[in-house]
Amino acid sequence: MSGRWIATGICLIVAGFVLARGFISSQQTPLPLYYLSELPGLDFLKGLRATPRFSLLL
Repeated sequence: MSGRWIATGICLIVAGFVLARGFISSQQTPLPLYYLSELPGLDFLKGLRATPRFSLLL
């Protein structure tokens, strides 16, 4: 049972990290959030600015 909680926590940390990193790196390389925002139905991700993305990480 605790293994599921640990796996859930790790998945949430990774998801928060991806959201907090942003869309484009300093070397102009598209990051995973860029590709996620291009998927149909996930258009709301384009509206997330740096502060809300970082608060998701916390």
